[in-house]
Amino acid sequence: RLLARASTRLQGVAVFATLNWFEMWSKALMDLWDTSRPAGLRNALFAVSNLAWFGTFAYFVWLVMSRVNALKACTGSRSFGLARVVVMPLYAELFIVVLILAAGPFLKGNGIEWPWSGILLPTMSFLTWFGICCTLLWIAATLRCFQVARRHALEAAKVAAAQGRAREQAEAELAALSAWQHMAGSVAEVLASIFCVVIRGMSFGTAMPLPRMCNIARSSCSSGYFLALMKAADVVDTFGACLAALWFAGAFTGAARRTRRRDARELSRLGRHNLAVATWREDDDERWQAKVQELADRGFTLEALLHFYRGLGTAYMEHWDPARHTTADVVRHAIIPESAASRSAFATVMMKGVPTRPKRMVTHNWGNLFRDLVAAVCADALGEEEYAEIASMLEQDVDRLERMLERVGGMTRTYWVCAFSVNQHCTICAENICGHRDSVTGEPYPICSCSLPKTSNTDEPTTASGASILCEVNKFGEMMKLLAASDHDFEQVVAIDAGFSVFSRAWCIAELAVAHAVGMKQHLKLPSAQALEGQEHGLRSLRIEDMESSRPEDKGEILDSIPDKDAFNARLQRLLFEDLLPAWYDLNGLEQMERLARLLKRQDAVVGRQLFIGSDKV
Repeated sequence: RLLARASTRLQGVAVFATLNWFEMWSKALMDLWDTSRPAGLRNALFAVSNLAWFGTFAYFVWLVMSRVNALKACTGSRSFGLARVVVMPLYAELFIVVLILAAGPFLKGNGIEWPWSGILLPTMSFLTWFGICCTLLWIAATLRCFQVARRHALEAAKVAAAQGRAREQAEAELAALSAWQHMAGSVAEVLASIFCVVIRGMSFGTAMPLPRMCNIARSSCSSGYFLALMKAADVVDTFGACLAALWFAGAFTGAARRTRRRDARELSRLGRHNLAVATWREDDDERWQAKVQELADRGFTLEALLHFYRGLGTAYMEHWDPARHTTADVVRHAIIPESAASRSAFATVMMKGVPTRPKRMVTHNWGNLFRDLVAAVCADALGEEEYAEIASMLEQDVDRLERMLERVGGMTRTYWVCAFSVNQHCTICAENICGHRDSVTGEPYPICSCSLPKTSNTDEPTTASGASILCEVNKFGEMMKLLAASDHDFEQVVAIDAGFSVFSRAWCIAELAVAHAVGMKQHLKLPSAQALEGQEHGLRSLRIEDMESSRPEDKGEILDSIPDKDAFNARLQRLLFEDLLPAWYDLNGLEQMERLARLLKRQDAVVGRQLFIGSDKV
């Protein structure tokens, strides 16, 4: 109950603890039941206790496998066959339970009168030992997974220490400790369960060639010491399960208590999202609503984005330099020229005119390196918070990055990025008012000759409030509300540049505000944890009142749309320092394993090696 109340993230472990509690009481009632009562009731309790034990152990296997799968999925490795090993002992134990239940009608008096005992007892004994052997094989493979992960976490800690990266060193050391705790919890539960199975088998004659010592009611036993041993087996089984549950939940680190605040924020987000869905309505002006719908259908796949990225420097923008060219440079030298013939948004060209609904809205700064923008999008598809190593792969080995994305199904995920999804031919292509220049050549941006009419925020035709209907840059908020209301899984990705200037841009802040208001999940992607450490002092004093905008009217309009600026500033701080990089001890066991997997994958990207859990190959 305490685990379940502490955090919804621990309810899986709470189920395990509840099953163990139920098993404990069923065994206690069976032991305390008066022998003068009908044998059928005792037999029913006997069957229930065995079913409870089976459910407890099966759920424990699921808990362990969830940790192993977290490591496996984040390394992108194929199945290691552990699932097939797990199924064998579970089926064996289930078959034993079924046989016991089937024998219920033959139970008489205080003992078991097994029919066909000459065949049944040896068969059940074989299945018992077979299940034990399979369980030992499975736990050995599982421990190998944790042991390999722990070893490489310690290696990562040494590398981080040598390079002076204190945060990564501390995280790696804690990851190694967490892997050790999972190993200890797994061993405690498995050994306790095996001990209990052997003792039960000796009690009822299903552990041949070991002798049968007692009857079902345990009122008759050939040895008083063995009767005490049976009681001790039940205690050990219960204690081992409780210890494993606490270790897996991260209760010893205080995570069961500290994650309540995170759950409260998540419930608040869900409440805002449900309210936004319930209150969303189409705009009264059909022309305005049609334009919003058109913008919402301009998503594109990550596969299309990487195809475009591969063409930079060869098919177009021949002077492309990934270490220097910004998103603004790419828009002027590649996106606008490549869409000039159709005079449409480049997302439409990328998807060959097929309307595509995005799953992610990417908020970014046009002054950021375009390579880093693409890396942030790839990091989202891979489930990473940091993209520095992915950016390196974009320069050196795009093929390998694509294979990683294909393994996790990320190539088909759809995104909405203003540089691609807004039609630049009806906004900026024909002018360069501020005189911006190419980051490499220093030459002014080229001007497009498409001659498509340009529209600004207040150009005719307008709505009753004076907003331009044809303009595409004044509808981001409405488009986000539409997508959030129509798709529960629509989320925001914030691609943070090295200087964190994205938080000083007016439109970026506006998108953050809308996403928070409608309860969208928000994911920050930054170069590295060290980048956050270097900017932490300035970010602690970040205020939306200090943001910048190319046009003063944009800043005023955006500030007016945020009624409680202090609350929004506080939310931004939580997003940066709690939701993005929470303290390791604020994570439960499963979250720690997922964090460990990401740590190992970052190490893999650094040294160019692939980790195979369960083997010595790295």
